[in-house]
Amino acid sequence: MPVDKPVRAVIFDLGGVLLRTDDPRPRTQLAERLGLERMELERIVFDNPLSQQAERGLATPAEVWEIIAQSLHVSLDEIPEIRKQFFGGDQLDFELIELIQKLRLTFTTALLSNTWIVDLPKFLRDELQIPDTFDVVISSAHRKMAKPDPAIFRLALELVQAAPQETVFVDDASRNITAANALGIKTVHFRSPAQARADLLALLGDPIP
Repeated sequence: MPVDKPVRAVIFDLGGVLLRTDDPRPRTQLAERLGLERMELERIVFDNPLSQQAERGLATPAEVWEIIAQSLHVSLDEIPEIRKQFFGGDQLDFELIELIQKLRLTFTTALLSNTWIVDLPKFLRDELQIPDTFDVVISSAHRKMAKPDPAIFRLALELVQAAPQETVFVDDASRNITAANALGIKTVHFRSPAQARADLLALLGDPIP
């Protein structure tokens, strides 16, 4: 039976964990204005074939929004305002960010995100203004592979320089948790901020400075 090793690295997801749609009203109002249900609008944005390709760096965000405009029957000139309202209810969890910054004093911290954004460090610095939170930042678009592909988890382990048993991965998507578990990585399935914090600290032994 393998000996349980102390945790050396903690890897976090971005969307749905650190950056969440806590206020659904802007997106709901946008959907209503477009004659859609909110879930239908979200499928058009996130689940179209090109958005999946963009997560792997095989399409640009501009190309994705062009397809979205066609699906919504709007002009490209309307997309900036639509995009602004679509993400208008997204909020960064500053309490969780503060926790990660404290964890960074003891552990290697990493961000592993399925994203259309190739230059994710720039987005963290310029848009979210959290440049000093992660030792390692992994964008699926930059690496041209996405969760739950085991290859991107192996890359993350290599970059944080830790074995699976020495690593904790926090994500809100069940399929990503399952994929990480299959590699022997310890996981926290994010369902709420309080639950995730408690589960994470239990795994870490609560070593917060």
